[in-house]
Amino acid sequence: MKSDILFTTWNCENCSYIKTKINPDAIYEDDFFGKSGQTLSLLNAFSNSGTKKILEKFEFPDHVVTPALYTYDGTMIWEIKDLEAYLKEQGFLNAEKT
Repeated sequence: MKSDILFTTWNCENCSYIKTKINPDAIYEDDFFGKSGQTLSLLNAFSNSGTKKILEKFEFPDHVVTPALYTYDGTMIWEIKDLEAYLKEQGFLNAEKT
């Protein structure tokens, strides 16, 4: 199954901003899929070192910046505006809060 993976850190302002805008259906419905047929997964760390370890597992060791999005097709999105635009296009953001 295809999945986009959103990486966040608990004390990150932009992470909180994105998480408050996520479409509730993407959170509460197991059968909710994005425009390209993928699910949205969230990996949240409770420290910068935790974020670094998680991103290293995905072979992104030089970046410790969150939010970050690893798309189902292998693209990593670091810029908040690009991340927000992608999630919106895929239907993962709540239309009322965008």
